Amino acid sequence: MTERLSTAEKSEFEKELAALARMVAHARQTANELKIAMPTYCLDMALAAILEEVELHGVDLAKAGKQDPFVAAAACH
Repeated sequence: MTERLSTAEKSEFEKELAALARMVAHARQTANELKIAMPTYCLDMALAAILEEVELHGVDLAKAGKQDPFVAAAACH
């Protein structure tokens, strides 16, 4: 998908994908801290899917936006 985008559009896509990863990572961490298993599992799956898209599109999360420790930890798993 990103190969058909202009440079500005690709940059915006990368920023939005990074923001989505941060948001889901934070929600997943909160669910985990609340010890609610099913939402934690679902958010784990959502974050894994987002990180696959990040890898597929070659997005550098550090360059696309602020690196979040929750995302960095999830990306290592």
